Order: sequence, then structure tokens, then C-alpha cells
Amino acid sequence: MMKQLYTKLAMAGCMIIATSGLNAQCTGVTFTVTADTLACGGDSVYITAQPDGAVTVALGDDFNAGGVSPGWQVSPAGVFNNPCGPGPGGTSDPHMWMGNTTAAPRELITEQLDMSCGGQICFDFRMAIQGQSSPCEGPDAAGEGIYIEWSIDNGATYNTMNYFAPNTSGSFNSQSPGSGDYTGWANYCFTLPPAGYSDTTIFHWYQTGSSGTGYDHWGIDNVEVLANSCNAYIPDWDHIAGWPDTTAIGAYVTTDTSFTITFTDTIGLDTCTGTIPIYVDTTVNYTSNAVSPGCNNSPTGALNLTATSGDPTYTYNLIGGGSNSTGSFNNLTSGWYFFEISDSNNCFTYDSLEILPGPPMVLNPSGIDEICFGNSDGEISVGVPGIGNAPFNYDITGPSTGNNSSGDFSNLPPGMYYITVTDDDGCQGLDSIMIDTGLVLMTSNVADSTNCSYLNDGSIVITPGNGAGPYTYIINSPLYGDTSISGSFTNLPAGNYDITVIDGNGCIHTDNASIYSPPVVTADFTPSTNQGIIPITVNFNNSSSNATSYDWDFADGNTSTDVNPSHNYNTTGNFLVMLIASNNGCSDTAYASIYLADESILIVPNVFTANGDGINDQFEFTHENIIEFECNIFNRWGKHIHTMTNVTDKWDGKNKAGKFVADGTYFYTIKAVGLDNKEYNLNGTVNIFVDK
Repeated sequence: MMKQLYTKLAMAGCMIIATSGLNAQCTGVTFTVTADTLACGGDSVYITAQPDGAVTVALGDDFNAGGVSPGWQVSPAGVFNNPCGPGPGGTSDPHMWMGNTTAAPRELITEQLDMSCGGQICFDFRMAIQGQSSPCEGPDAAGEGIYIEWSIDNGATYNTMNYFAPNTSGSFNSQSPGSGDYTGWANYCFTLPPAGYSDTTIFHWYQTGSSGTGYDHWGIDNVEVLANSCNAYIPDWDHIAGWPDTTAIGAYVTTDTSFTITFTDTIGLDTCTGTIPIYVDTTVNYTSNAVSPGCNNSPTGALNLTATSGDPTYTYNLIGGGSNSTGSFNNLTSGWYFFEISDSNNCFTYDSLEILPGPPMVLNPSGIDEICFGNSDGEISVGVPGIGNAPFNYDITGPSTGNNSSGDFSNLPPGMYYITVTDDDGCQGLDSIMIDTGLVLMTSNVADSTNCSYLNDGSIVITPGNGAGPYTYIINSPLYGDTSISGSFTNLPAGNYDITVIDGNGCIHTDNASIYSPPVVTADFTPSTNQGIIPITVNFNNSSSNATSYDWDFADGNTSTDVNPSHNYNTTGNFLVMLIASNNGCSDTAYASIYLADESILIVPNVFTANGDGINDQFEFTHENIIEFECNIFNRWGKHIHTMTNVTDKWDGKNKAGKFVADGTYFYTIKAVGLDNKEYNLNGTVNIFVDK
């Protein structure tokens, strides 16, 4: 068996020479050291060296030849023409793809390999994306994944190294390989467990289930099976005489140096060398403590330095502040300080530290803003500082000033206030706070005018702003006043209203609003005549104001909507013409009377008896449509007896003295005009018989 192992190693050595390192073994040295940098003066170090694992490429294939190389078996489904996109190396990089020639089981198997001393297998792997077209449709069920397995009994039994489980949720993220989503190319390496160490080890990629030939496809590329070498490696340290050495050494190092070791395998075919440097630091390490000064930056600060490496004899030099061997410097104010620490070995440190000012007196003032604009009712409360010695004095400046020992200030107008607090030691704290202006209570008012000048149907709606509820609303005018909590007022007459709004904080805002009424509609018209003889045309002159529509009623059953209508009358009578003038529902009415008649008539009697019997006792006229009339009566000698100026007048036979005239004949003259403009110029006699 030893002869067989030596033969294999010799062959492996030949392969190293022939293949320019494809089967590299010892690749380097790994060091473990207690410290690779020592403090000033040096120290002991302990170093352990190990050769980096010597391995052999037992089998590998990148499938760039368009198929598998000797040493492989593949299912008929395996194709090498990149049917579903580029390989891990790009579009020109062929890979093995399990396509749609057959359904699962699909498998790729290596030949028996010598893995007697263990090793690992590495490869690129990708699943197709679920839902794509064949042969690029990916696994999406738990049993459609791919196993990587090993066997030491020529495939009679297999043992699982890893199972690539599909992402059954359908959510893909190829940037996270190994998270259950393998839809992007990624490289995977798996170490062979000790149970798989043998010289007949087989590796097996195996898919047990699929939904059919056109489903659940996958691929691999760049497979490399690395077998560990079984040879031992012998160490040789350069600074130690003789050979072999142990892998662990100890040394006391005081200056920069390095240690080199060479590992050689037992048959002298493979070596690897490594060197580890050890440095000695010339810096003195130290710790420090800075003490801040008191308030007002008084010189009460301190700087304490303590060296922690190098020779115990130290010199501490504070630049511009003296030197000593203790490292303590007092009576310092705040600021940056530069210093140097040195020992007897010429190790030193040059550095700087800041001494911070003493903790400030931190104030935390709170304020209450002005509630109502112009009220000057803001407040400031400073509170007791966390640092300082009581008693404290509080001072504020700004739009208003104040000083007290409580820190509470009230009745303040808005603005920026600057606060100074002084403690019993004279230390001060400064701060500022803004008291904001109280919100201006505002309103948005909507006034709706009345529909008609004579209607009380206006409204006002008040909407507050910048205030705090609840609100009270008050309106006043010379004719009306009311209070509401809703801000809505209705059934208002036209006029100017004063508005007062009071919010929940008592803030008051005044405003005004006006309710307007449309112009007063006045109906008025004039007929071309107030009387006449039918048939007649009467023209109506419309002198209405602020109207937009007109309704006429001519009192004879006829109407009109014209502005200035004309109307033909064919019947007699007294007609009361009506005009309704309107504008947006508001209206006014006007009337005019027209008297219309037939032709005029005037009949004069020639006798009457003034005897008081009730029959024909007076001289009176039969008439129609007489508009002008005058009758004068004379006796036979031409003396004027009586005058009548209205056609309806009657003569009772008495003279101007009120006495009956004598029986006889009397003369009359009549001048009259009829409604039809007919003139009557009559002269005649009338006989009177008086019963005395």
C-alpha cells in the first residue's frame, strides 16, 4: 500500500511540472504569533507556523469543449449550448445545462476519485427562473431541487452534502444565492466529511423530481474536485541550525527582525516557504487624565500623564509648562496642551491633549407664548440649574426686562429674551428663549344680500381662524342684533353689521360685513290718453325703474310683456290698466284709469214746470260724453238770469236772487264740447210754468 501511495504522489509531482501548477500542493505558510509589534525595549514572542493545505485537483471540467470530459457521466438531458443565457463567464462561456430531453431523474456523476485524505468540491450552479419557457423553466416545488452527494461504494448508496431547495414562494433574488433562491450563477464549495474519505469516492449531482421534460431546469459549470495530499511536511527555521525543527519557536526580540521557515514533504517533491516580520515600537505608551477647570475658566485644571511601556525612568515635558518625572501638571486653564514623554532607551512619545472647559451651567428655560395678540401675557420659567451653588440670581433682557431669585417671569410681551443665571460663586449660565406673538384671531365672513329691498332674507356666515374654540359670535346693526355659537345668522335685513368674535381664550376680534339689497323696483307708466271714443289706440310710456321684466293687464282681457306697449280698445268703459314691473323676483305695481265711450249727445228741452210736483220740475239736459259745457239763460229783455257750467247742472227756475221767475219764454245759449271733439253752439228758448 505504501508503494502504491508513493507512486501516486510521484505521479502527482510529475503532473505539477507538466501542467504548470494545475495540481499545486503546498501553497504558502500560515503564522500564528503572540504579537507582531512589541513595545519599546522589546519582549518575548512565540510563533507557530503551518503549511497551507497541500491539495491536488482530482477532477475538473469547465465544459468549454461542448461536452463532458473523460471521467464523467451525464443524463441525456444535459446540453452544452447555453440555451438559457450566458454562463458565469459570459455569453462565450459554455456550461452544462439540464434541458428538456428527459424529465427527472437528471444526474451528473464523476468517476471514482482518490479522496483518501479528504478534500472539497467547488462549482458554479444556477436554477432556471420559474414560469419561463422550456428549457428555461425553473424548479418551484420542494421535491424539485438538486442534491450534491458522495458515495464510496460505487453509487450503491449516496450521502447528501447539500440540497439546493427551490424557492416555493415564487419570489426570486439572484443577488442572494444560498437564501433559497438560486436563479443567478454563484460559486459553491463543500468539504467532504471524513466518512467520505476513500480512494473510490464518487460525486453525484441528482434531481429526483420534476413536473415533466419541459420543467424545472438547472445547470453547473467550472467543477473542481480538490483532494488533500496525504504527505507530511517537515519544518526548517532559517535561524536555527540543523534539520528538522518544530513548528513552534520562542524568542526575545529587541529590534526589528524576521523569521523564515521552509516546509518540505517527506519525499522531497514539494516545498513552501514563509517569512513573518516582528517589529519593535519605539513609542512610549501612556495613559492620561485631564481635569477641567472651574467656572469662568479659572486656572484650576490639571493634566496627569502615566507612561505604560519602556524603561521605568521617564521624563515628562509639557511644552511651555515645564518638565518633571511624575507626569502631573496643575494650575492649568482649558485648551490644547502639547507634551513629550521619553525614557532611558530613547523611546519617546510626542502628543497633545485638550483640557475641556468645566461643565457649563446648563439652563433649560420654558416659555408660554402670548395667548392673544397684543395682550403681553407671555411667561418664562428658568428653573434651577443642574450645576452651580445656590442661591441663584435670574436676569432677563429683551422686549421686557426683569430680575429675581425665582426664575419665573410673567406678563411678557412677545420677542427674544436673553437669560443670565448667576450662582453664589459668580458662575454664570446663559440661554435665550423666544416668546411668540399670540395668534391674531381672524375671521372669514360671507354676507349674502337680500333678494328684495323689502325682504329680510339676508345672511352672514362667520368662519374663525387662528383662534381656539369654542367661539361666540355677535353681530349688530342699527336695525338688528344677535349672538350665536355657530357663526351663522339668517333672516337679516339689509345694512352694515359690526361683528365681534370671542374665542375660548377670551381673545376678541372685530370685523364688519354688509348685506346689500338690490335697487328698489318702481313701477310707473303714463297712457297717451285717459279718455276717448272707441275704437282707439292707447300708447303706454313705461317710466319704471330698476326693472327687467314687465307684465301689462289692459283690463279688457288682454295682456302684454313689452316695455312700452300699444293697445287697441274697441269697447266702452272705465279700464283700470295695471303694470307689474319685476327684477329677480322683486316687483312693484302701478295703475292708470282710462275712460272710453261712444259719440257725444246733447239734447236741450224747451219747457219745464217748476211747480214742485216732481215731474219735469227743472231745466236739465240729456247728454252723453260731454266734456266741456256752459249754458247762460236770459229773459226776453236780455237780462242774464242764470249760468250752468256742467252738463249735469239743472235750473230750478229761480233767478240770481233765489226767486222764481215769472212764467214765460226764456232764451238760452250753450257752448259745449263732446268727448268726440264735437262742438255744440246752441241758441234757443225754453218755456217755464211756475205754480205759485
